[in-house]
Amino acid sequence: MNYLWNYWEGYGYAYGPFISDDQLNNGDLVIPDDNADDLWNRHYMALLNINNALGSIKKGNIKGETQETIDGLEAQGKFLRAHNYFMLVRMFGGVPLITEDTPDPIVNPMPRASVAEVYALIVSDLTFAAAHLPESWSGAPGKPTSGAAKGILAKAYLTMATYPLNEPSNYQKAADMALEVMNSGVYHLVDSVDEVFTLANKYGSEMMWSYNSTYDDIATDPEIWTTSSYLDGGWGDAAMDTSFEHRWPDQPRKEAYVFTHWNGKHYTDFDEQTPFCKKFFFYISSDDFNGYSSIMNYPIIRYADVLLIYAEAANMASAGATAPQSAVDAINNIFDGCKLVTGYVPAAGGAGRVITSNSISSQPSLIVTAFPNPYQENFSLKINSPVTGQAMISFYTMNGVKIGEMKRDVVAMKDVWVPYNVPAVYRTRIVYTVTVGSFNAKGIVLSPN
Repeated sequence: MNYLWNYWEGYGYAYGPFISDDQLNNGDLVIPDDNADDLWNRHYMALLNINNALGSIKKGNIKGETQETIDGLEAQGKFLRAHNYFMLVRMFGGVPLITEDTPDPIVNPMPRASVAEVYALIVSDLTFAAAHLPESWSGAPGKPTSGAAKGILAKAYLTMATYPLNEPSNYQKAADMALEVMNSGVYHLVDSVDEVFTLANKYGSEMMWSYNSTYDDIATDPEIWTTSSYLDGGWGDAAMDTSFEHRWPDQPRKEAYVFTHWNGKHYTDFDEQTPFCKKFFFYISSDDFNGYSSIMNYPIIRYADVLLIYAEAANMASAGATAPQSAVDAINNIFDGCKLVTGYVPAAGGAGRVITSNSISSQPSLIVTAFPNPYQENFSLKINSPVTGQAMISFYTMNGVKIGEMKRDVVAMKDVWVPYNVPAVYRTRIVYTVTVGSFNAKGIVLSPN
């Protein structure tokens, strides 16, 4: 799989093949004939190795091993083959379908298979993988598992239910497969959204399967993902579209994913004048960043994906009837996993927790934002209250230790700035809570430390 995820190669620098098709900032839709041909070639180079291995297994070349071990090796190969074809069919449609039984395609040129034929192989391979892979690997957390196979199969079924196959019966198949993952009890969401992409969680309970990086096989230099203003300097290659950042309201998920400030400077004052995506550079150490050495993984399937796949598939499979409670529960599970940073508290009995078109409130709310975020030594909260009164403000560590509190008078619909100097011993991620009358707000202020 090094063809797909390698230092400066494959998806390690994947935005390069798509730079001209408007999927990235400043794309112009002038698409050349060889657009993304590097990824086409790399997927087929990976498939050549995979098919050779599967062909060797099929010929009985593995001696002295149990059938369970041989089935496990075949399952790993079929999992990886399915992943390659799932990527190819979504990028290119029908593609040449090469397996371990295919005659040499150089000597025997072959046409593209149909989209349906490609998906048939994907489903067959992932079904075998799901049945013969273990739930986990002792000492090898990055290898494919039965849960990962089921998660990707659920995603494949959901994709097959829509364009271009448009086979609605696959909604139920997607829901059933996702539910198997949910019922396994193997996976769960991390507690805080700003912890999803930390190195401590790269093989955690939410990450089901990723492209892996280690110090022996590092990812592409993290400098490509950020601004020249960050630490010793990024290169600003992969910027985020400013219009996307403008449309995303301020909230903890945005703070965890989008790099908009550094050292008190807004991105409009960066040399590039654009925001950046945090997950490939912000969560590694400053030493690793400055040393051009990233061990960030590239997630392919997460448990959050499975919950959303199930919610959509179960809802669509209900054919316009009221969404099943299980689909509602899947969405609530995601809300529950974010409760620390959103201030959301599940209702008793699991009722009344999902916001729907009938339950969105038009009532005013307490709006609190932090700047700068991330901070160095101090930050300020901008409080806009729907009512006049006194704001009760508290600050906590991520472990729940209260480190400060204060009160400020506020006037309805007027911005009030409240500075806070974080005690030196606590200068990591800080949780703040603000209460004005019956209104509450909560958020996290990040730190580069």
